[in-house]
Amino acid sequence: MDFEVTMKSAPLQIKLTEDEICEFLSENLAREKNMGRFQSRVKIFGTPGVDLRAVVLLKEDMEIYDQEFYKIDMDSIDREGRDVPNSHQ
Repeated sequence: MDFEVTMKSAPLQIKLTEDEICEFLSENLAREKNMGRFQSRVKIFGTPGVDLRAVVLLKEDMEIYDQEFYKIDMDSIDREGRDVPNSHQ
């Protein structure tokens, strides 16, 4: 992943595009879950500074289809937080 880095003075400033943010989220969460090869899809919802959130779908060695986002129960995610299994799979 290439970052645009600006060194004016401390602290280091790193500008990330939406794609880089999505890649960073999916790679770090997959590493946290000890996944080897994986597929991911990331959607970012909300308003920055108000209710911004990201939903990350991860599957090991399986393709993820965009329609799987329609199966997400956003109420469960809001209520239960991280690591909510997709009960509609």
